[in-house]
Amino acid sequence: MNIQQPDRSLQLVDAIDETEVSGRIAVATSDRLYVNEHFGTATNFLIFALIKNEWHLQKAIEYPATDRKHSQNKLISRINALAGCNAVYSNAVGPSAVQQLLQKKIQPIIVESDTNIKQLLAAINQDRKTARTGWLSQLNKTKSQLSDKREKMLELLDEDWE
Repeated sequence: MNIQQPDRSLQLVDAIDETEVSGRIAVATSDRLYVNEHFGTATNFLIFALIKNEWHLQKAIEYPATDRKHSQNKLISRINALAGCNAVYSNAVGPSAVQQLLQKKIQPIIVESDTNIKQLLAAINQDRKTARTGWLSQLNKTKSQLSDKREKMLELLDEDWE
């Protein structure tokens, strides 16, 4: 099996504290300004991390634009490249990709073509504050559970060790 690899993958090496990251999303884009591509044939993905209520670009992935056909090899490469993301936003996504993304705990979300990425990030941030269902509520629960575990560990460290 010949798995298609990205042409280029740029990862920003900004030192971030992973405990500060609330979640990550990816967007399928051809121009890095708008969500405007089908997941399986996207030429670019941008990955953003949410840190203290602000989105930070962490990675840009570029695939060749020459082959617009669907293939399992392309899906595997794209899904593996999105490891660690909570959701991926695109204009369309096929049933096979949906199934594989969900198995990796990545929520596929379809938005209208030419959705502005900056506006999308702002809307997600606003929705996250009141989310009671869906992937955003899971994101809030996971962050809360991690904070609780961290507090318990810190309490253990404060105890007397004899």
